[in-house]
Amino acid sequence: MKKHGREKDTAAWLAHEFDGGDGKTLFAVRPESPNGTALPWPKVQRRIAQLIKEERFYTQAEQDNLDDVDPIAIRETLAQRGIVDGQVVNPEKLDSDPFVQQVMADAQRIAAEETPEQPTPPDLSDQPITRTGDTITIGNGEPVHEIDITVSDEEYEAIRQTIPEEKAYLANRKNVGALEISNAPTVYIRGKKYHDTTKC
Repeated sequence: MKKHGREKDTAAWLAHEFDGGDGKTLFAVRPESPNGTALPWPKVQRRIAQLIKEERFYTQAEQDNLDDVDPIAIRETLAQRGIVDGQVVNPEKLDSDPFVQQVMADAQRIAAEETPEQPTPPDLSDQPITRTGDTITIGNGEPVHEIDITVSDEEYEAIRQTIPEEKAYLANRKNVGALEISNAPTVYIRGKKYHDTTKC
């Protein structure tokens, strides 16, 4: 910021670093206060540059925390780890550094913890499997999940041979409501819906 405080693109960079924005939205100053205000990002840029120039950007407590930071020692340590002027110049050195290895291990552990566990699929091995036309049903009762899949001609033929097609039958001839209607044609007589069970 000290070097780029007057450059044209710095306001957009600040906005992007702050909230991922493009710099077209305003920066809210104390939004929870009745005295709050909003500033365009170029004004934010100028104010930060002014505070840095006057050495008032950090509070005294923040400055005290920075007093023991030796930028030369930091650059030397980074160079020993394979980083010079912000660029990785020796990836092998970087990868073999114990500190970097620990950071990478921590990052992988955190990523693994954040990855949601996949639910265990239900065991359907003891459920009946039926096929009516292109519809395969696993289990009995009302469907809970329906999915569409695409299979090759060979896979489709293997499915047809493995799972024979089931015809629609009357479960109980006295109780027409128990009819499995999947293949029965629908007939309308005077607006009332009937199923022609003679063709099942």
